[in-house]
Amino acid sequence: MFAGRASWNVLHAMGHLSPSTPATMRQALHRGQLTLEELVDRHTIRNQSVRRLLLDYFHRR
Repeated sequence: MFAGRASWNVLHAMGHLSPSTPATMRQALHRGQLTLEELVDRHTIRNQSVRRLLLDYFHRR
């Protein structure tokens, strides 16, 4: 784990990671709670009507 963190810091400092990449691995791993849309979209539901139905249900719950 420590070697990964050190590598992340070095790569970030050298500019090998995109500018939008967090400066530390900890920041990248702990981005906070996902929205309902993000959670549903993890399952790649093809039918948009079913996706909307799930989102409506979860928002009401």
